[in-house]
Amino acid sequence: MPEFNKHSTGSSDSQAQPHRCNAHLEDVLEGLSTWPMDVAKPFGVFWQCIKSQPGQEPLRYSQQKQQQEQ
Repeated sequence: MPEFNKHSTGSSDSQAQPHRCNAHLEDVLEGLSTWPMDVAKPFGVFWQCIKSQPGQEPLRYSQQKQQQEQ
């Protein structure tokens, strides 16, 4: 069987893990499904997450929003 991902060093038995910013992307998609749409701020936080170093991700937009409402 050919190996398609020559850069992978993990075993072929390992499960795929979601991207560390996946939850931030969920906030963006949630913003798209609400009215009025709330996309700009969640996308900004998602983009900060993408640019951040692993372990230094910003707080999710949905969590920031909850803290502001309290």
